Amino acid sequence: MKRLIPVLILLFFLSCSEKLPKGILPKDKMVNLLTDIHLIDGYGMTMMPDSNAVKIPQLYQSVFKKYGTDSVQFRKSMEYYAQQPVELDSMYNAVTRKLERMEEEENKRLEEEAEKREKAVRDSLRQDSIKKAKEKKQQELQEAFKNKKIME
Repeated sequence: MKRLIPVLILLFFLSCSEKLPKGILPKDKMVNLLTDIHLIDGYGMTMMPDSNAVKIPQLYQSVFKKYGTDSVQFRKSMEYYAQQPVELDSMYNAVTRKLERMEEEENKRLEEEAEKREKAVRDSLRQDSIKKAKEKKQQELQEAFKNKKIME
């Protein structure tokens, strides 16, 4: 009996680690692909419908090419994962986390750019005020020099 328990545990874990059927994209690849697909969908929502009809299919094709797949394999994989709701849910949780991280990074980048622009404006204003102060000082010196020559 003691020998049977480890064998049963091993068989249980082997049966749980189900291999993907042929032609189904692995979970990590699907997460990355779905992330890009959702980015394209979001981009498409900002476009005019006539532009959308031309541009979006091209973007989908470039993403499929990036991941070495096509729309048929993607659809087949989505159908497979739709029948595995726990896995699909965990995949979409990962997609959501990736999109949120990307949004945070983009917001940080935009804030840094805004700070750089504000600093450039402040520096520009400071340079202008320094330049004006120098010009005013030069005028004062020139006027003082003229007044001194006139007084002599």
